[in-house]
Amino acid sequence: MKLIVIQSAYPYKTLCERNLLDFATSKDLGGFFDTVYTVHAAATVEFDINSRERYGKIATYRHSPTHIFIEAKFGRYWHLRKFPSLNFVISQIGLIFHLIKLSWRDKDLLIRAEDPRYNGLLGFLLTRIKRIPFIVGSWGNPDSIRKYTRVPLQPRVFKSVKTEESCERFLMKRADCVLVQNEDNFNYAVLYGAKREIVRYFRLGNAIYPGHFAEPESRTLSPEGLALINHEGYKVCTVSRLENLKIVDHTLKSFKGMKGSINSHLYIFGDGSERNSLIDLGRKLGIDDRIHFLGNVDQETLARLLPHMDLVLSPSMGRALTEAALAGLPIVAYDTDCHPEIVKTGETGILVKYLDIRAMSDAGYCLFNNRAKAKRMGEAARIWTMGLMNPEKLILEQRLIFSKLIEDLKLK
Repeated sequence: MKLIVIQSAYPYKTLCERNLLDFATSKDLGGFFDTVYTVHAAATVEFDINSRERYGKIATYRHSPTHIFIEAKFGRYWHLRKFPSLNFVISQIGLIFHLIKLSWRDKDLLIRAEDPRYNGLLGFLLTRIKRIPFIVGSWGNPDSIRKYTRVPLQPRVFKSVKTEESCERFLMKRADCVLVQNEDNFNYAVLYGAKREIVRYFRLGNAIYPGHFAEPESRTLSPEGLALINHEGYKVCTVSRLENLKIVDHTLKSFKGMKGSINSHLYIFGDGSERNSLIDLGRKLGIDDRIHFLGNVDQETLARLLPHMDLVLSPSMGRALTEAALAGLPIVAYDTDCHPEIVKTGETGILVKYLDIRAMSDAGYCLFNNRAKAKRMGEAARIWTMGLMNPEKLILEQRLIFSKLIEDLKLK
């Protein structure tokens, strides 16, 4: 059985550089799928418009006999760079024909799209051509994000929130299986038209880098790692892409509002287009000397650094919240998306109302002021998350989901 996964999270090169390959290779479910094609529809989207690397033919990377990565460029031809929309369409037409040709003779095949937006449209088209189940993942709650940003999640494709929402409704109503991580994602999928009976919980613990499951005490730091966090005082952190939709500015404002924590430091793991704006915000808040932007660090380094933090502030951390909990850290988080599944107020951390910066500050100060309580919460967070995200258990659950789809396909 083969699987095609259409996604836009990370290009192959980034997965390799940051030790994130488990994010893709875990999708074979321990050999359940004998070949997995990971497809990125626009792998060079972040490249400069005048960079020749942004344009060209489809690239294929054979990582192993099981895992093959296929990446389309954002534009097909260099000489059409001044016509980006046309160039993108040409590139996508080439990708669609490439995937049709790749899968034409395969009867034992499933196709999984990783969002109900552009990737979902590609997946829907290909599954209709192949007459196989349309599987779509919904890894978040777009409504919560758009409530804050007021812009589409994929603004290059959808020019308005209304258009993006219409696309999501169109795809959810036509899905044969919707994969979600938590109750918040489940409710979003149903709200947008998915039938309850076809929505399946599909937690991603088996996609987490194995180093995060190691005992925190065993994760020793190299001299280079120690140099990154070698500051005296209480250590607060967040792990996130630095993009508007991740509301990292709330982390800075909450950190600033933690009364009495003048000797504390904030470490921000991750990078993105908002980095300079966040640096400016730190300067305006008068805390720039206590904020440390560490950029994108590889997963091994992150797994070793996290246990040396004291507290996590999470406006919208996603998968990284699991990694922080596995490091045994107490967490203050907004009550949105996957957060309530891991953060249990008074047990593994403190949940506060979504977008309530003052509440996050007060909760952070509460744990700063009670280190013993915070330590107990961190230990409880690891125990709870180890059970919730157990990779072996999740692989079995996910195999059952796909087995049912394959069985239904054979009956047709």
